[in-house]
Amino acid sequence: MPSKTLVIVDMQPVFIASRNPETVIAVANEIMTAKMNNHAIIFLEYNLSGATYSGFQSLLKDYPHKSKIRKNGDDGSKEVIRALNRRNFPMQTLRVCGVNTDCCVYSTVYGLLELLSKTRIEIVKKACNSESTNLDWNDFKHPNLRVV
Repeated sequence: MPSKTLVIVDMQPVFIASRNPETVIAVANEIMTAKMNNHAIIFLEYNLSGATYSGFQSLLKDYPHKSKIRKNGDDGSKEVIRALNRRNFPMQTLRVCGVNTDCCVYSTVYGLLELLSKTRIEIVKKACNSESTNLDWNDFKHPNLRVV
């Protein structure tokens, strides 16, 4: 049984920030670490924006603790919670990465913090990226949130 869940937000090629090679490598490393530790993995995709990079899916061929879900807006927290419950994935600690950090990652993380008051969330800074230059990591403040 997994002890932690990795949530990967909008790593779809349509988003410019997801095409950054350093971001792709950092997300791939998060996937491999999660897999080695038998953690659950959720791919959260923006609806009508194509699929997550196929290379990420191939890293998880035959891996049983994964789920792919879609959202219709920036905040995918409700979809993540449904997937956590449906798949019986752990929600004590969520590790989050992806794009766009100042929009979809931010909205999803704060939606999760609002809806899951006992959940700890780790945002993996090196595995996040944004098209915006307005990103301020100091905006990510909450008692149950850590930027790692």
